[in-house]
Amino acid sequence: MRLLTLFVFLLPASRVKNLLLRALGHSVAAGVRIGPCIASNVRRFVLKEEAHIGVGNVFRDLKLVSLGDHARIGQWNWITATLTVEHGGGALTMGRHSAVVSRHYLDCSGGIAIAEFAVVAGLRSVFLTHQVDYRSAKQTTSGISVGAYALVNACNKLVPGATVPAMSVTATGAVILPGLQTEGRLYGGVPARDIKAVDGAWFDRAEGRVGL
Repeated sequence: MRLLTLFVFLLPASRVKNLLLRALGHSVAAGVRIGPCIASNVRRFVLKEEAHIGVGNVFRDLKLVSLGDHARIGQWNWITATLTVEHGGGALTMGRHSAVVSRHYLDCSGGIAIAEFAVVAGLRSVFLTHQVDYRSAKQTTSGISVGAYALVNACNKLVPGATVPAMSVTATGAVILPGLQTEGRLYGGVPARDIKAVDGAWFDRAEGRVGL
């Protein structure tokens, strides 16, 4: 089944592609569009209405990829987990109208959850959910969460256990450590710190996509 999923994901976006994925046991709702991608050793996709996956993405060694209504993954992202971690989450879950744009690296070994209307914007952000514990000489995992309506800007680094609070914005180049809790703030720096309050139309959007 996983080899067949790999083959079908390489096909151009079409209704036939969606039908084939349903026949293989994946959940693909109406209006879903999936460009040619690599999906190697992925147990299950759950793609709700009008979800979109662009071309050139790599999905590897994952238990679950779940996209809510109108959620989007752009182009050329690397979304993976590591098989060397015994108790990893291995899942990417995205809420409705959320998005991961292009050229990001998401390590889902400990699980990554992106809430509704949140966006991983820009490019070259890295989400890491596993690391070596020098005390035990073992690899450990801790999940990452991005809260509702949060905006993660370009070239961010999120370490295991990091949280971006809801209604918050991260500055370009920020390094996000565990412990951020206050919503509605701008976080920036290395490591990221609370800089100031933020507000604006971004936090009242009724649609995920942002026009010019």
